Formats: sequence, C-alpha cells, structure tokens
Amino acid sequence: MRFTERTLRVLKNGEKEAEKTTKIVYPVHLLLGMLLERTAVGAELYITYPKLRDILNERVK
Repeated sequence: MRFTERTLRVLKNGEKEAEKTTKIVYPVHLLLGMLLERTAVGAELYITYPKLRDILNERVK
C-alpha cells in the first residue's frame, strides 16, 4: 500500500504518541498525529477546537 508523505508523517506521529502510554496505536493516537501535522484536516481541527489535543491526551492516560 502506498501513502503520501503527509500520511506517513501522521502515522509516525501517531506511533510516537502511542509509545508514551502503550505499544498499541489506537484511533485516538492517529488523531493526535493529525493534530501535530497541522495541515489540512489537522489544522482545521486545531483551529476549530484548540483544546482538543489536551482533551485527547487526558483520554489516553
């Protein structure tokens, strides 16, 4: 399967987020990875819901 560079960055960011709490990458980790990318949908989410990252981080603890 082929992915764009942006998608690969989101997946890598999600993996890094998962490593902080668990070895398994859950959808919440991918969403956090999108927010870190801050482009396209990630940027829109970050602008619309600026506290979303904090809320998601609380959920994965």
